[in-house]
Amino acid sequence: MKIGIIEVCEPNHYTAVIALAETYATHPENDITIFTTPAIQHLLTYPSRNIRVVLKKDNQSMGAFLAASTHYTFDRLHINTISDYYHEFASTSWTSPIYFTIHNINLWYGNSLMTRIKSLLFDYKELINIEQRKKHLLNPFILFIKDFKRQAYRNRFIKKISVGEYKIIVYSESQKVTLSNSITANKIIVFPFCLHTPLEDQSINNKKLVVCIPGTVSTRRRNYVALFQVLEERISVFKDQLLLDLLGYIPPSDYFLEEQIKHLQDLGLEIKYNFNFISSTEFDDRLSQADIILGNLKSQISANSEYGKTKETGVIFNIIKAGKPGLLPEGYPLDGDLKSICQYFKNYEHLSDCLQHMIFHKEDIHILKKTAATLVQKYEPANLYKKLAEEHTHESP
Repeated sequence: MKIGIIEVCEPNHYTAVIALAETYATHPENDITIFTTPAIQHLLTYPSRNIRVVLKKDNQSMGAFLAASTHYTFDRLHINTISDYYHEFASTSWTSPIYFTIHNINLWYGNSLMTRIKSLLFDYKELINIEQRKKHLLNPFILFIKDFKRQAYRNRFIKKISVGEYKIIVYSESQKVTLSNSITANKIIVFPFCLHTPLEDQSINNKKLVVCIPGTVSTRRRNYVALFQVLEERISVFKDQLLLDLLGYIPPSDYFLEEQIKHLQDLGLEIKYNFNFISSTEFDDRLSQADIILGNLKSQISANSEYGKTKETGVIFNIIKAGKPGLLPEGYPLDGDLKSICQYFKNYEHLSDCLQHMIFHKEDIHILKKTAATLVQKYEPANLYKKLAEEHTHESP
């Protein structure tokens, strides 16, 4: 097969590009072409010989670059992300079958004006609950206004690809169930955001329980306030026994968290954090040192967006990537095979109990880590090829 992959919007989605390219590349007769930008290209690793890259030139507009990709003929053209250049994507006409990855189902299906108004009100309610973020009160309204034009382009793009041969890719069975309310199930492929990468396990000799939270440190998506509170309440236990790694950068809107982080550090708790984007090498190195991957998630992100249903979290992707167990809020929908390597917490007091139990019962975390390392091998390229390339060759009746 001839495969095209376009990623020009999100550097953070480079692992999804690698997952697609390397899975197709396990069959040497496949020919894979990646269309991307220099900023994203330097993050990609593609050792397979049947993968090549077409780079956008500095003096080339995005519209011209996407138009140039239409001159190629593919058996499948993957569009990995559309979070920018909406007009350019909506205006480009490809003849190849489109395989479009949707990261936020609520933005592409059922995002009516009334739904967007409800989301705006939800965003304001969330903002005013955090005193330090009140200065950003104008931001949701600005985004709401900008999204009128973006939504028109989203609708046009979906309408355009829907008249031809197309598939939609999502990251979990739960997302597939949600999307099945809008399109037929045989149009949907479930494929992971990243591959399992055999990393050297650097957690074997940890003196402390290393708890890793991968992803942007955003109070909109995760509940750091409640987490920091329970850590402080049991600081006598955690200060010598636990290391918290905030494995992502802190955006300007959440700089206020540094004061709380430093307060916990002053109390003796070891915390790693960053204000700048973390390189892929450093990210993998720190991820390999983790004992457990924590998802301190706010399940409801907006009025019509919910983790595990309309979008997936990087926590799940990094559980797969590193082969480490996870700790998630009760009720978070997991695909069946991942349930055996994840534990749930009912609330943040219960989370504190779970962490304390892991500290004093190291054999339990050791068993979880051993199970995880074995289970995630199914997410290696050779084991994923059939799921991606063969099961959806023919339409279901």
